[in-house]
Amino acid sequence: MHDAVSRIEERQAFLAKLGVVAASAPDTAALATNIAGLVVPQHADWCFIEVVDADGSRRCLASIHADPELDGTARRRLGRIEPGPDASPFAEVLQTGKPMIGVLGADGGWVDRSREQDRDLIRRLGVHSYIVHPLLSRGQPVGVMAFMAADPTRYGADELNATGDIARRVAAALDNFLLADTLEAARRAEERAQQSEHFLRTILSSVGEGVIVYDRELRHQMWNAFMEQLTGRREQEVIGKRALDVFPHLREYGVDHLMQRALAGETVHAPDMPYRVPHTGRSGWMSTSYSPHVAPTGEIIGVVGIVHDVSERKRAEEQLMHNALHDVLTGLPNRALFLDRLDRLLRHGTRDASFGFGVAFLDVDRFKVVNDSLGHAAGDEMLIAIARRLESCLRLGDTVARFGGDEFAILLSGVHDVEGTTRVAERILHEFAEPFVLNGQEVFASASMGISLSTMGYTDGDAMLRDADTAMYRAKGVGRGRFEIFDRAMHTQAVLQLELETDLRRALERGELVVHYQPIVDLRDGRLAGFEALVRWQHPTRGLMQPADFIPLAEETGAIVPIGWWVLREACRQMREWDELYPGSELTVSVNVSARQFAQPDLEEQLDRILLETRFDPRRLKLEITESAVVRNSAAAAVTLAALRERGVQLCLDDFGTGYSSLGYLHAFPLDTIKIDRTFVAALGNDAPTTELLQTILELGRTLGMDAIAEGVESAEQLEALKALGPRHVQGYFFASPLLPAEAEALIREGRSW
Repeated sequence: MHDAVSRIEERQAFLAKLGVVAASAPDTAALATNIAGLVVPQHADWCFIEVVDADGSRRCLASIHADPELDGTARRRLGRIEPGPDASPFAEVLQTGKPMIGVLGADGGWVDRSREQDRDLIRRLGVHSYIVHPLLSRGQPVGVMAFMAADPTRYGADELNATGDIARRVAAALDNFLLADTLEAARRAEERAQQSEHFLRTILSSVGEGVIVYDRELRHQMWNAFMEQLTGRREQEVIGKRALDVFPHLREYGVDHLMQRALAGETVHAPDMPYRVPHTGRSGWMSTSYSPHVAPTGEIIGVVGIVHDVSERKRAEEQLMHNALHDVLTGLPNRALFLDRLDRLLRHGTRDASFGFGVAFLDVDRFKVVNDSLGHAAGDEMLIAIARRLESCLRLGDTVARFGGDEFAILLSGVHDVEGTTRVAERILHEFAEPFVLNGQEVFASASMGISLSTMGYTDGDAMLRDADTAMYRAKGVGRGRFEIFDRAMHTQAVLQLELETDLRRALERGELVVHYQPIVDLRDGRLAGFEALVRWQHPTRGLMQPADFIPLAEETGAIVPIGWWVLREACRQMREWDELYPGSELTVSVNVSARQFAQPDLEEQLDRILLETRFDPRRLKLEITESAVVRNSAAAAVTLAALRERGVQLCLDDFGTGYSSLGYLHAFPLDTIKIDRTFVAALGNDAPTTELLQTILELGRTLGMDAIAEGVESAEQLEALKALGPRHVQGYFFASPLLPAEAEALIREGRSW
């Protein structure tokens, strides 16, 4: 955009300069020569202008080449053009009144059909591309203006438009002279001057730039209407006065030296300068270029200044810069600006060992609940309110930034130790004690915050921010609504966690995961009823890892989904293998389905594929699904559960009584089994209300035709209590720990009962 604006400004400046030159020309020959001299080399290597006289003959007024060694050859075209057959674009444009653009060699070889004089010149001057415009008077072509170049790729649509503007201005200027030639000699000079002055003033009043003409003493000779509006100074106030006397502040920007360079023949550009209009108070920015004002004799007689109002561009640049460094929603600094200020503090700290500061990384706890329940508009409103509260508790030198989502970072200046940091952190977290009012509804929120201190010798801002982020996750893990200060132990733990995550992503492909099988016992006769398939990780360096050591990480990273499918496939494959070895056993297998896995759109498709591959009877497969997986979207969950039931699979609600427990779910969903959490079993005999609640659940389950499995049985006392309550199945370490496949197979082979 900026380049496009610059091109427009350059084009308008050139046209304004052309107007000044046209106004000072004494006759048509001087006009054509001066204009062709301006065009070369900016718009052409060779430019010529020819007109049609009253008798119909053609006459070349100007022919100039950019190369001094070829200029003499170019000038051979000057004067009257001999009549004769002519198939050149120059003749065609005169006939049609329409411009032409082309490349030699690609347009039918018109050079060979042109006048001999033109053929010779074109070859000598190395022309390969051209644009020819008609010079129109009252809509009729009275001449042509040709722009010729050696580069075959020079001319395109932009140059066609730019040269068209030039040709139209030339035609207007020539029209004045050609009309004046028909008048009496005595009146011709006076009328030409009047026409030129009117033409010039029309141009200068219509262009969207300021035009100033100075003499060699840098006194104002011309001051157009645009300059009057821009500065509030009328023409009569400045004409005849020296520029630096009227505007002494120009010296601050080196304009006095730039004007001297223009008097020496250079075109120079002044730095952007602010302006303010007296009386109105309007202000902005302007950009000015200075060029030598050259007389027809070639003498530099002054300076021409072209002034552009660049206020809109400046405002756009400032807005772009602000947007690049600030969060659009809250107006706070963003990550880029925060890191820049953090790097400055780090550099300051290397020069002053006594200077201390901290970085706090803050995350709003359970912000997603606000978005999901009240909508994103309310979420945005809350983020803005949080930003204002955080700003209100900043001290001098502190910076708060939003990194995106519900994450904020704070630069805490002047903190050196844990005690001082604690006071600041408590003040920040205290801001969340008061409720937020969103759409007329009070919403309470908390935040978890991690802090890293410069006293640990940081030299890199990203590292300091990373450690604050690590401490923040530690705070969330401990209990939320609190803060933690980073220490070396956290870093060590974070590195180990990252290594574990990397290893976990490769565990499947390396065949490091194994399935253990814990027996499920029929409480009626003590016989083996089936197994629960439980995954373990045989880590190459850490040994056999229990689910609690890696399943939470798998859920966080999404690795739980492929792991879940692998466990299901392996369990079905193993059960099918035992079916073939021990026909008639009719054992079931229970497999856990994570919340992420349950939410996959291809759940049913994956299950169908596994059952088809393993040829395992779906009626003996129990999918254990947690309460949290089904209550997040109960309507969708009901549809999914129904689709699974249609396949003959048994459905078990896992860990019942620990999460969102509601007895209503037992009736709402198509369930076959409820799995009583081990916490109920552990309380048997010690907690009468828990025992009564368990009895109520089991009775309701029986009323609804559901089976029940009590897990976590570890003692004979617990087993006897459960027999009195009546769940059909039990499992736990009292019977057996999760077993290797060979150990589980031995139970089947022996027909083990308890």
